[in-house]
Amino acid sequence: MFNHIIRMTEALEHIPTEPPLEIKLWRGTSDKLVVVFSGVGETAAEPPDIEFFRSATEDKQNNALFVSDHDRTWLNGDGMAEQIVDAIDQAQADTGARELHLMGNSMGGTMALLLKDKVPAKTVLSLTPQYSVDPEIIPEETRWMRFRNHIKTFRYREIFLRKTPGQEVFIVHGGTEDELRHAERFDAVDGVKHFILPDYNHKLSQRLKRKGQLDALISAALNGQPVRFRRLIERHGGMFIRRFRDKAAA
Repeated sequence: MFNHIIRMTEALEHIPTEPPLEIKLWRGTSDKLVVVFSGVGETAAEPPDIEFFRSATEDKQNNALFVSDHDRTWLNGDGMAEQIVDAIDQAQADTGARELHLMGNSMGGTMALLLKDKVPAKTVLSLTPQYSVDPEIIPEETRWMRFRNHIKTFRYREIFLRKTPGQEVFIVHGGTEDELRHAERFDAVDGVKHFILPDYNHKLSQRLKRKGQLDALISAALNGQPVRFRRLIERHGGMFIRRFRDKAAA
């Protein structure tokens, strides 16, 4: 297992960027380029790890960019968005990938949604994203303050979703209070499939992974299978957010 991790790490190419941004490229053989945005990570003192390697590359077939913000700014770092867009454009040119997909969990899910209209993404998968981390927008959100207090300027104060022709967006939140304070702020938009898993919390991706279901969910999103995606969500008690709201109101 340790040797496998070393080989995978050595095969990743470092893309030149300015700190605190780090981007690594995996060259696959398919016509997909999947951009994976890391969350804040498990340890504050260490940079966020690469996430979803196997599922994003679909067992090393897809090209993939792994994007890590060491300062955890939720894309608010100076020039960060521009550097990422440039890296995506260059990676598509270098790999010849015709399909672009964005995905991420938590902070990474927020970054994917903020960038979805800056690049020609075919699909976007956002797991447990934050609608905002600006205290003026969501004052009741008190998590990740160690990082949020260091954000000098909120270039992206909140997420404004809009319909983008040819693009499919999947958003999944848990049903706990800390999840719903973000989920309920997202507007209903054509082309955006927003789900709630009532019995799950912010760590829903880890739980789905332990159940052996995460790879299938990501595969359904990357391969344009919304019906399969919905059925997988429903298998775990999930539902569209509008149905969740109706049940809550009833």
